[in-house]
Amino acid sequence: MLEFKTINITDFPLLTEYFSVQDYKLCDYSVGAIFMWKDFFSAKYALYEDFLFFQSNYNDREKCFSFPISIKDNSSENIKKAIRIMEEHSRSQNIRVINYINVPTAGLAMLEAVYGDRIKAEADRDWFDYLYNFNDMLTFEGRKYNGQRNHINKFVRNYPDYSFEPITRDNQNRLIEFYDNYLKDNPGKDEIETNELIMTRRLIEEYFNLPMTGGILTVGGRIAGFTIGEIINKVLFVHVEKAVLDYKGIYPVIVREFARMNADKNILYINREEDVGNPGLRKSKLSYHPLTLLEKYTAEVAI
Repeated sequence: MLEFKTINITDFPLLTEYFSVQDYKLCDYSVGAIFMWKDFFSAKYALYEDFLFFQSNYNDREKCFSFPISIKDNSSENIKKAIRIMEEHSRSQNIRVINYINVPTAGLAMLEAVYGDRIKAEADRDWFDYLYNFNDMLTFEGRKYNGQRNHINKFVRNYPDYSFEPITRDNQNRLIEFYDNYLKDNPGKDEIETNELIMTRRLIEEYFNLPMTGGILTVGGRIAGFTIGEIINKVLFVHVEKAVLDYKGIYPVIVREFARMNADKNILYINREEDVGNPGLRKSKLSYHPLTLLEKYTAEVAI
């Protein structure tokens, strides 16, 4: 019934059309996140009627499904049709338990409306997205951001010649060279981190084939850090952020400068994605005082 196919670089313009008409604000419905994790999770996609379905492997479970979205109508009534299509497909594949992953809160409500107490769901805290107010990251105003402002002020005093510029075809190769050197000093500590590092390089290579926005921070003309993201429905998703830690305070500077670079894009929120259970990442992301954590659930239902 559903024909799942491998995700190729040429598929992303079509996928972008679907992502642009949903409002879950989750990175799982963004080009950058799909691109960076499609191989790690063996992700595939299928189109049927007006719906987009994703299938992937997750935590040693094969053929898990992301919550479906529509290119026309993401109302509860219409998405319930997609849920029933997924059930019919699973039966045709002799799948007796449907496993859903990365289910948004609104999506879980729709699954519960269809299946009632048959659905078994669990919040997956390690994969919650951190959502921030765009203007907070643009200005770091208020007492709660004293730490970030202090770091920025110290950085500016120490490196008055710093600059932040968009990624262009002219500086792309310089960025690749910087990143290759960065990798020598920052090898992956586990499978997840190693994949993220490998796919970051591929994201830089494919930057102009994908709907990305990104910037490079230089000090004295030398690259010291960079960031890459994308904008979907007034949300700026930050997919990658790398810097040389020798430059104290560089990360909050990159956060602010990236917001400044996109200040004219009518953005309301910044999604800095998950912490994947990493204590250091969790502490860092919380220190920027998220507006909310966007919950995601794993869910299963016997059919």
